Amino acid sequence: PVPLPHPLNFQTINQTTRIATVNIICTSALGGIFEPISGSGVLIDPRGVILTNAHVAQFLLLQNSLGQDLLNCIARTGSPATPTYTLKILYISPRWVQSNYKKITERAPTGTGENDFALLQITGRTDPNLDLKPPFPALAIDDSENTVIAGQPAIIVAYPAGFLGGITIQRDLYIVSSIVTIGQRYTFKTGTLDTFSLGGSPVAQHGSSGGAVVNSDGNLMGIIVTSTDAKETSGRDLDALSI
Repeated sequence: PVPLPHPLNFQTINQTTRIATVNIICTSALGGIFEPISGSGVLIDPRGVILTNAHVAQFLLLQNSLGQDLLNCIARTGSPATPTYTLKILYISPRWVQSNYKKITERAPTGTGENDFALLQITGRTDPNLDLKPPFPALAIDDSENTVIAGQPAIIVAYPAGFLGGITIQRDLYIVSSIVTIGQRYTFKTGTLDTFSLGGSPVAQHGSSGGAVVNSDGNLMGIIVTSTDAKETSGRDLDALSI
């Protein structure tokens, strides 16, 4: 007899994914449009490497030029999000920066998601009195295009902040999970899987960029990158950048 497949245990996958997902927040002493900037990221290496979008990580480049006294970017964990780690840029896509750096002051920048990725490194604790204790709770990566199948379920986890004010984002930002169905697959050139659709959900908000997209095996197969615009989140089409 052929054994039946194991039932999907999205409850366990959700718990594991939420532990590996972080909120990346940048606050400015100057206020204005740079207070606060909030995005998401996911740990992909137990040494403290976070995968996120370049349009989130670009503010760490700005922090390097302005200094931490004017712009400070950290990683927060938990729900509500609480300050946890200090960060530095490990890698940011130079092609994305070259094509998009002028959009940094736009309130609603547009883009396709092409080259929109970056890696951050955890450098320490926001509270210097606490020890930094690797290994970190990282997700395994699935880089096979064959597992991104239209009609299959996936779980997405992020820190959406699209309907929140600046003070609320800093004090009461909660992590959100949603089970979605994979839709269309897209390519920027020919013969490669670059992005795929996730439809509408409560996660389809500003702040979810860089959030985790995880398959039924518990492996990371992409990060949230773009969304169409609509009044209700259910009417938006969220897209993920494939691993």
